[in-house]
Amino acid sequence: MKVIAVAAISLDGMIAFDAERQIETSPQDKAYFEKVTREAGTIITGRRTLDAMKRPLVGRRNVVYTKQEVLLATEPTDQLWYTDEAPKQVLKKLGKQGVKTVAVIGGSEIFTIFRDLTDEWHLTICPQFVGDGVPLCTEYTPEKLGVAAREVWGSGETLVILR
Repeated sequence: MKVIAVAAISLDGMIAFDAERQIETSPQDKAYFEKVTREAGTIITGRRTLDAMKRPLVGRRNVVYTKQEVLLATEPTDQLWYTDEAPKQVLKKLGKQGVKTVAVIGGSEIFTIFRDLTDEWHLTICPQFVGDGVPLCTEYTPEKLGVAAREVWGSGETLVILR
C-alpha cells in the first residue's frame, strides 16, 4: 500500500499556529489537496484535525485517530472509521479491504506515527514563518529524502514531492 503525507508547512516547519488555526494556503494548494486525497480515496487524520475541518471529507473514507471511547465505540462505515490501533494494523486492515493508497493529512501526532510508513511527502511550502506553532512531526530520526517533483505556484508557495 502506498502512503502519502499531504501537508502545508511554513518556512519554519509548522503546519498550524495552534490547535484551531491552520496555515492559510492558496486556492491552488486547496485544489491540489482535494485532487490528491480524492485520488487516494482514503484519508487518515487525527480527531482534532477532523474537528478543525468541521466534518469528514466527502467522497473519501475518513480514518480518524482518537482516544475518545465514545467515538471508538461507533460502528465503522464506508465513510468514517474511528480507531486507536497501531498504524501498521490500520494499513493492514485497509489493504485487506482493497485500499491501494492512503493520504495522511495530519495533524502533527498522526504525521509522527506514520512517518516511518510514509512513501511520499507532498508538502506545500508557504512563504511565511509561524514561530511557536504546531510542527509537522514531533520526533525525527535522521533521513535524507529525494525530491521527486517541484512546482512553484503564482501564490508564492512551492509544492515539493519527496520520496
